[in-house]
Amino acid sequence: MLPELPRSSLTWHSRDTPMPSLLWQACTMQALEWNRTLREPSACTLSVPKTLFHKHTILGEMFRHGQGVEENMEEAIKHYNKGAEFGDPLAHLSLALCYTHGKGVEQSYEKAFEHHLKASESGIAMALYNVGGHYFAGKGVELSFEKAAEYYRKAADQGFPPAQVNLGNMYYNGLGVPKDRARARALYTEAAASDKNAKALLEELDMEEQREREQQEKENSRSAGDSGEEEKPH
Repeated sequence: MLPELPRSSLTWHSRDTPMPSLLWQACTMQALEWNRTLREPSACTLSVPKTLFHKHTILGEMFRHGQGVEENMEEAIKHYNKGAEFGDPLAHLSLALCYTHGKGVEQSYEKAFEHHLKASESGIAMALYNVGGHYFAGKGVELSFEKAAEYYRKAADQGFPPAQVNLGNMYYNGLGVPKDRARARALYTEAAASDKNAKALLEELDMEEQREREQQEKENSRSAGDSGEEEKPH
């Protein structure tokens, strides 16, 4: 049988690894310069290319992972908060994950949900997925399978495999959405290219449907046999 609850619904997708290396190559030197000037009055006038994270979010990542500076979660949280004040959704996402796991801050699902929700407003698939996880588990917000499905769908529409799998499981089980095995299969299939769990669920679904077909054939055969017996003359 397939699982009764969506996979990983009680956990959140994590960003515990540093930003991709190409991004670090593009912004590390600039971030180091910002780090030397942040306390100067003119620092707030530094321009930030819109294609990059806000400078404070970059510095938060650097302090969090010890990239070019000594690892320091207190400094990381300070910079994430400043990035969030500037409306950077990635700063909100980083804060949400810190509050989820209690890293550098007191663990709080309520604050994690608040920051995940802010990050999700920019359409970040990971944030949308994590908001869905909050609603599914009732962590930091009132439990709602309907809302969970809504946010999983928004992330799934962007091709985010964990969301596709969880939404597929919700369709399979009829949680927050109508029960729809075909829709579940379609979502598992979309995710299977890069998600091992989706492949496993597809295999389980194939086996389950095969068992159902075999069972139906047996019942049909039994019914045909019973009908033949009834037609025999006495």
